[in-house]
Amino acid sequence: MKERIYRIVAIVSCIVSILCLFQIKRLNNELQNLDRNMNNQISAVNSSVNSIYGNIDSLLEKQASILSDFGYEYGKADYKNGIITTHFYISPKEYASEQTKALLSVNGREYDMTYENGTYCVDIDLPLYDNSYDSTVYFYDNGTVRTERVDFCVYPQYDVIPYVYSSFGGSNSINGNKYNVSGPVDIDINVGDASAMPEIINAYIIETVNGEIVNKEKVNPEYDHSDGNYIHGQVDIQKNIEAEDGNSYGLYIALEDSNVYYVVMLDGFKIEGNNVAHRELYSDADIYSKDGRLLLRGNNR
Repeated sequence: MKERIYRIVAIVSCIVSILCLFQIKRLNNELQNLDRNMNNQISAVNSSVNSIYGNIDSLLEKQASILSDFGYEYGKADYKNGIITTHFYISPKEYASEQTKALLSVNGREYDMTYENGTYCVDIDLPLYDNSYDSTVYFYDNGTVRTERVDFCVYPQYDVIPYVYSSFGGSNSINGNKYNVSGPVDIDINVGDASAMPEIINAYIIETVNGEIVNKEKVNPEYDHSDGNYIHGQVDIQKNIEAEDGNSYGLYIALEDSNVYYVVMLDGFKIEGNNVAHRELYSDADIYSKDGRLLLRGNNR
């Protein structure tokens, strides 16, 4: 009888111990969750405090500024000469008199600004293939000069010049002296400023041998997606290229707009016996003028 009682007590003790272990585990999880929540709340408070300091600094800086507004707008891009006319405008908080003159310095060059309806303006020809950062405005009034650095970060190379990408997604093979290429070519056009999206008027597949153009064929891509800043298109190609041992060959797609050609190498190869040695490709287009001058190398952007 005693052994039975001892056995029952042992079983009950085991059950109680297991229940206690589960309870301890649950309490441990709750403590961990509480600790995490506390840390998250402390982090949120610290972030809020830092944000308050940042907002105060920004407010004080804004209050100390002598300007109420400033900005710029892109004008016409001149690809041939590599410049873009950019319209800058600056509005001071106080306009003293008609004798107040304003001068804008951009990249170390100074430009007189014209006053009109509370705003000083100037049009400046900036480099199209470069960026402009360093800007300061000077106000001259009755022998007093007030200056302020202006955050004009002008990026025409990224905002105005489109990124044109293309890639060949088909197959290629060599059969005797024939190099066969067949499949789709994808075209993607991106531009930072939607108003600068190019209007493609022609597209060509171009073949070269040892750097010389030997064939130029007009193609008609189908564009299946278009919005303000992005266009996607595709065209299928099929080429049978006469390939001689030792020669270097190039296969390109060229997109033409009213200003320039956007040219991407789809395949570059050299025949070496029964082998084909392929070149390293860059999907970003090189930009050429209408007379064939290289204006911007795609992989240098």
